[in-house]
Amino acid sequence: MAVMANLAVDPYGVYGAPEVPGLNARKPAAQQHAWVAKAARAERVLPRTLLLGNSRVDIGFDPESSAWADAPRPVFNMGVPGSGIDSQPGALTELEGHIPLAVLYIGLEFLDFLPRRGTQTGEISNAWPAPPMRLTPRLITQTAASLGALGDSLYTVLVQDDPRTADMTPLGYNPFREYLGHVAREGHAALAAQKNASNIESMARLSPDRWSARSLAALRTQLEHAARHGIRVVLFTFPYHAEMLETMALAELWTAFTLWKGLLVETVSRARKTWPSLDVALWDFAGYSPYTTEPFPPRGDTRTNMRWYWEPGHFKAELGTVMLRRMRGEEIEYGEVLGQELSSASLASRLAGIEAGRLAWRSANPEAVRRLESLVARTRRD
Repeated sequence: MAVMANLAVDPYGVYGAPEVPGLNARKPAAQQHAWVAKAARAERVLPRTLLLGNSRVDIGFDPESSAWADAPRPVFNMGVPGSGIDSQPGALTELEGHIPLAVLYIGLEFLDFLPRRGTQTGEISNAWPAPPMRLTPRLITQTAASLGALGDSLYTVLVQDDPRTADMTPLGYNPFREYLGHVAREGHAALAAQKNASNIESMARLSPDRWSARSLAALRTQLEHAARHGIRVVLFTFPYHAEMLETMALAELWTAFTLWKGLLVETVSRARKTWPSLDVALWDFAGYSPYTTEPFPPRGDTRTNMRWYWEPGHFKAELGTVMLRRMRGEEIEYGEVLGQELSSASLASRLAGIEAGRLAWRSANPEAVRRLESLVARTRRD
C-alpha cells in the first residue's frame, strides 16, 4: 500500500507519475534526491539547451523565461545545490545518448577553483564518476518503499495549496518559493548576515595560492566533450553581490579572484587551439553594477522584497533573465557593467573596471564594510 501511494504521488518526480494540480504537481521534497530527480525529468523532456552549475544556477535561471525565445528548446535546468564543477563531466557522460543537446550553459563558481588548505593536488584521473543519477536498488527503496518516502508523499499532498512551498518544476527549475517565507519572517538583512557568516567560514578553509587541478581538468573535459559532439558552450561567472565580493577580499582571496579571470581566458584560449571546432563563449558577471550593488533593506525590515537578490550569494531568476539577454546579445540597462565577454583583449579593462567598482562601493558603503570586517574578525577569533 505504501509503495503504491509513493508511486502515485511520486514526491520526488523520479517515476513520471501524472502531476495533478492540488495533489502532487508541486514537489517540495524533490531536492532530497536532486540528481536523480533532475536526470529523470531531463530524459522525459529531452532538452536541447542545458544549464549546469550549483544552487546559483538551480534558483537563478528559469527555463521558461522569455529570454530563451529563440534558444534551442526545450531548455532544462540541471543546476544541483552543493555540486562542484567536478561532478559535471560524469553527469554529461551519463546523459549522453539520452538527450539531444545543442547548447550548454555552464555556471563557473570561483570557489570551486581553490583547493582546501592542507590538501594535496596529486595526480588527476581521467575518470569522472557520475553523480547518483540512476535508480539503483537502494534509491528505489528510498524513493518508493521507505517510510521516509511515505512521509514525503503525505507532505507533498498537504502543501499543494501553500504558495511558499518548495518545488522542482518539470524543467528542473527551483522557484525558491520557500524563501518568501524566510524573508517575511526574518527579512533580507538577516538572511544576508547568515549567508555572509557561512561564506566567510567556507572561504577561510580555501588556499588562495594555487588552483584546484581537478576543477581545471573538469572544465577542460567538458569543453572537449562539447567539441567532439558539436555542442555550443556558454561559460559564465556568477553576479555575486557586492557584499560577497567584499567578503572574498577580506578573506584574502581577492588576488586569486582577479587572477582566476585570466585563468579562465587562458583555459578557453587553449581549448580553442586544441579543438578548432569548439564553439565557446566566456562571459564575466562577477563585478560591480547597479544590479550587484542593490542595497539590502535595514535590519528588521520584513516587508521589503529585493528585486535582484535573496542574499549575497544567490540572485533571483529576474537577474538570471537579464544575464541571459546580455549573453544573447540583447540590449539591457547597465549592460556594459553588468557583464562582459572575456578575452585576452578585454581582460585588462574588465579587471580595471571591477577594481574601480570595488573602491566606489567601499566608499559609498562604509557601514557595510565595517560590519563585514567585524564579521571576519569574529570568525577568525572563533
